[in-house]
Amino acid sequence: MSGRVSIWESTSGRCTHTLEGPGEAIEWVSWHPRGDVVLAGSEDFTAWMWHAQSGDMMQVFYGHTGAVRCGQFTPDGKAVVTGGGEGDATLKVWDPKSGSCTGTVQGHGFHEAGLTSLDISADSTVAITGSEDMTAKISNIHTGKVLGTFVGMPSQMTRSIGFKISMAVKSAVVCVHSNVHYYVPLTQRYD
Repeated sequence: MSGRVSIWESTSGRCTHTLEGPGEAIEWVSWHPRGDVVLAGSEDFTAWMWHAQSGDMMQVFYGHTGAVRCGQFTPDGKAVVTGGGEGDATLKVWDPKSGSCTGTVQGHGFHEAGLTSLDISADSTVAITGSEDMTAKISNIHTGKVLGTFVGMPSQMTRSIGFKISMAVKSAVVCVHSNVHYYVPLTQRYD
């Protein structure tokens, strides 16, 4: 696999840009919620950000010590959040304009093995992460505080994970496993 991302025009089916940079395979791709900006994580321990229309590289995020297995823009578009895979086990928050790391969640209370998936709450404050250690963690991305842990999950479940705020039950976590949704109501407020 190459470290390239291709942008395709949906109406004509033609490739408009090939975004290059990472030295190893791409792990995931995410679009900015409000613009033509593409984010991708790589096995070379970096995440890259490009302008989709021009193909210009905008930023490279360095700092993980393992492959960048998951990531996305926050829903407000003001931050990039990435998760380190095997040998890393960190959640990093980045300023997309400067490329600087503004926060890291790691160590005591966080995952003991590499991250496999993540999702961000609609208000851009809380992340849920899945890990090779078969746990899911809820963390405040601004304070770095781990707010909750779900243990004993099958490893396949932590590969795809989602977060949804529900007014009826305050909030709920949705873990996807073989197209079955497990709703876990949260009794604690996560600020």
